[in-house]
Amino acid sequence: MSRFCFVLRLALIGGAATAAVGQTIGVSCPEFFRDRHDAVACAEALFSQDHYHFSLASLPPSNGFGPALVLTDRIGGVVGGSDSLAKVSVTGARTTNGSWYAGGDLQWILPLPYKADPSVAHGVKLGPLRSTSRASLEATAWHRDVRTLYYYGNGSGSPNTQFHFGEKESALDIHGRMPLARWLTATGEWEARSTTLRGDTGPSAVLSNFSAASTPGIAVQPVYLHESAGAETVFTPRISHKFEASSDQNDPHFQSLLLLTLDNSFGFQWQTPSDGSPYAFRQFVYEGDESAVIHGVLRNFYPATKHPVVWYLCKSQNKATQECDFGQIDVKTRLVLTQTSGGNQVPFYLEPTLGGTDVDGRVTLRGWDNYRFRGRDLALAQVEYGVPVYDPVGVFVFYDAGTVGNSASDLAISRFRQDAGPGVSVRLQGHVYIQSYFAFGAGHGGMWGYSFAKSF
Repeated sequence: MSRFCFVLRLALIGGAATAAVGQTIGVSCPEFFRDRHDAVACAEALFSQDHYHFSLASLPPSNGFGPALVLTDRIGGVVGGSDSLAKVSVTGARTTNGSWYAGGDLQWILPLPYKADPSVAHGVKLGPLRSTSRASLEATAWHRDVRTLYYYGNGSGSPNTQFHFGEKESALDIHGRMPLARWLTATGEWEARSTTLRGDTGPSAVLSNFSAASTPGIAVQPVYLHESAGAETVFTPRISHKFEASSDQNDPHFQSLLLLTLDNSFGFQWQTPSDGSPYAFRQFVYEGDESAVIHGVLRNFYPATKHPVVWYLCKSQNKATQECDFGQIDVKTRLVLTQTSGGNQVPFYLEPTLGGTDVDGRVTLRGWDNYRFRGRDLALAQVEYGVPVYDPVGVFVFYDAGTVGNSASDLAISRFRQDAGPGVSVRLQGHVYIQSYFAFGAGHGGMWGYSFAKSF
């Protein structure tokens, strides 16, 4: 059963001014029951307004979720004649099963001599570099004590027998981003992470059923030094067709509009044990999220009784513009390839997983239990199509396919596990905060599940 937690997040922000949130809890929430749009504005303010707002946070699946309170303060400042932005945050969470998390981070927009670039919205330039964001550094330190994680063995053919373990983790992470173009950002990261498995015992405990020879990482959990280098690409083309009027004035006249976001990242990672133990490995990680928002710009008026569905999507759902929302298509992909040499092995607790939601909150194969499949290499593809029903609530259908293996050859499409089904989502300010779904295809009937976005 899921465990509830309460999270308090404190933030101190200094630097360049940012756009103010249009609605506040005090203004829109008292009108919650008077108008549906005021109810939506209230919900958005609950998760976004300045000074304080709420959010959702969770420890790894099977340990809990809960609301977060975010306190913010914004202070303007200039360093060396250039705008600078610093954000300090502190987060804490504890669940009813005794799992807890505490951490803090410092985000710093570097005071480089950027200048405004009026040729594009939010554009800035640094010498020959043109971008829509600025160079930044983020330092994070955190610790978590997680009591409930699951292990089913290694590989896509592991038996459906669940074993449990817990772990304590501490990490110090420094992450840098350097925009090189409007579509390209270079990234780098350094991290030190310590993991200790909890001494859980019992008939279903991992430590009681597996040996160090068969499951690397049970006996030794070294402190890892992690470095990575990579890049992110983002393209946002806007495709529209020339408006062509219809001869029937009582029909809706649309100009089709497709808003694309092609967001991809890849990186090379090096994981090195600080004690020289034989658990060093390297990884290539790719993640893609391609989305297409399907809109239609309404160019006329028409009888609602003649086209009730179109009227609902165009008039009822849209609050500010003449764009009719016909839904959004998302295609998400993830690929992890791992290499070892010289007799080195990958600890089982650091292997990527498929099934439900993984330890970092990613939704994977929704038809299987959390952490169901575990391996050195991973491939995952997901397709979703969602439409608004009653803002901010929408419905969607999805299809997931993926597998894990011990080598790249194990990731053949013929080995993919698959599932599909319908779901309900809550979307605020363009971001999905909550999903609830029913997945079929795993061979055990339908499975209900849910996920909460970790958004602060």
